[in-house]
Amino acid sequence: MNFLPPDSNRPESDYSGSDQPRPIPPAPESHGEGADGEDFGIEPDAKKPHETPIGSDRSIGADRPIDLDQPIEAEEVIWAELVPPEEVGPPRPPSRFPGEPAWGPHGEPVYPYYQVLQGTQPPRPVPVREPFSKPRRLLPAILFGCTCLTTLWAGVEMSPFGGTSVLIPSLYQLLTTGALPEGITGGTISGIFVHGLWYAVPLMTILTFHEMGHFIQARRYKVPASWPFFIPMPFGLIGTMGAVIGMASHKGDRKALFDIGITGPLAGLIPTIICCLIGLYYSEVKPIPPNSFQFGDPLLLKFLTWWKFGPIPAGHDVVLHPIGFAGWVGLLITSLNLIPIGQLDGGHVLYALLLKWSHVIARLLLFGAFFAVAFYYPAWIIMVLLLFMMGAEHPPTADDTVPLGRFRVVLGWLTLAFIFVGFTPMPFKF
Repeated sequence: MNFLPPDSNRPESDYSGSDQPRPIPPAPESHGEGADGEDFGIEPDAKKPHETPIGSDRSIGADRPIDLDQPIEAEEVIWAELVPPEEVGPPRPPSRFPGEPAWGPHGEPVYPYYQVLQGTQPPRPVPVREPFSKPRRLLPAILFGCTCLTTLWAGVEMSPFGGTSVLIPSLYQLLTTGALPEGITGGTISGIFVHGLWYAVPLMTILTFHEMGHFIQARRYKVPASWPFFIPMPFGLIGTMGAVIGMASHKGDRKALFDIGITGPLAGLIPTIICCLIGLYYSEVKPIPPNSFQFGDPLLLKFLTWWKFGPIPAGHDVVLHPIGFAGWVGLLITSLNLIPIGQLDGGHVLYALLLKWSHVIARLLLFGAFFAVAFYYPAWIIMVLLLFMMGAEHPPTADDTVPLGRFRVVLGWLTLAFIFVGFTPMPFKF
């Protein structure tokens, strides 16, 4: 099937009985705008493979068959990409028609293609949608609400008034008999809830600051990104596994990747440090009960504890206020995200700093982490397996040649160095 129009300077008879293809007229310079005036950002002279002019609705109507022997007026020509009919199938991840290409799983450009409808009308574009062009809101909102509940539950469990073992039976008896159990007052119930809120609200604030740092920077650089997906953990000590954000990082250049990757941890650190300071102010030093459960402290929190309480006597430890424990979780999540491997925040920053050399460092760190987990602290095995599944290498950006500048380079290395003061190798001690 040939949609090529004849050359306006040669008679139609010159093409009859010849295998010579009809020439392609130059693409009009105005083809970079859509029907409603939207600018799709296409260079006027940028032609893609398989680009062929086809007749518009005025020259080839939908009410009559396509006649390939009839000439098509030059002003009646529009441009589209065609593929052989046997290649027409479910649409690949495309971009807006006729915008920039989307990207395949291996970084290759994937252009939108069009199904050729035989016989009665010209080709029509397959309806396509750019990934993250209209981020979903319902699922992120549901996950956010579930994470608020699971973190509240975790805070209630840590209450010194008894946690859910006291709260649930008390509420059940109150609903069934209209009275609280003996020895339980309304102040006890409210104290349990308040303890949970003192933990859940600061922690959700830390996570929201972190993820919105990524999201706002992605919007600033026009990089497609989803709303944050918070991860609830109903059965756990901290109530959540953090949050993630889907992002087409290959759509931005090197500087955009750096700014998007580093803004999340830096934004999250602001409420994290504030929670640590406020929490330590309301914390107390108490004797360690026998067979008790303890949390490991990162170097930064040890320094702040020494600054507030001085040397801790033997057999004693700091009992953190729930706000301080939210700060402890914020330090743990931030330092984990700054590990320079794959698609973690640290992986984005390291790739922006070293480009392909970051792959060597990421592989060494990943294999080193595997052996450290196997022989030192097996509790990290799930995290290491997730990193193996994600992969150690970072995909290239749209333009790796964009310079970062001295300020970003220094800021990037200082931020990565935060792992040494914020990470807890053994967060849980039994």
